[in-house]
Amino acid sequence: MSRSLVKFNAQRFKEIRLEKGHTYASLARAAGMSPGTVRHWEQGRYIPSLESLAIVMDILGHSPAEVMDIPIGTATLADLRNLSLCTSQEAADALGITLGGYSNLERGYASLTDDRIAILATLFGVSELEIARAWARAK
Repeated sequence: MSRSLVKFNAQRFKEIRLEKGHTYASLARAAGMSPGTVRHWEQGRYIPSLESLAIVMDILGHSPAEVMDIPIGTATLADLRNLSLCTSQEAADALGITLGGYSNLERGYASLTDDRIAILATLFGVSELEIARAWARAK
């Protein structure tokens, strides 16, 4: 399933591509996609899926987090999930809840228990405090 990355920094992506000496075509060829796709990302016409971005950033030798615009102290649960390259379904499965239930959790509509905090912190690779704060931002 393709997931869009909402907070993509096209300019930073372009800078990294150029620093590494890639053209649209060379990067696209290495990633198995069309040069137009890479060009459209940089122009802001398209937003990459997390899967595609992970592939391309691996080729460039950088973390996908480097092209995600998430100012310190503003991350939501969705942001933390995206930074960890985890799907909503994977998060829901880890918590033992439905996808709809997880969606409600990300929006702050469902309660976040200590058990859920611990599971998400492990899954997303962040502290439990970061999970609690990210959830509170959605409320």
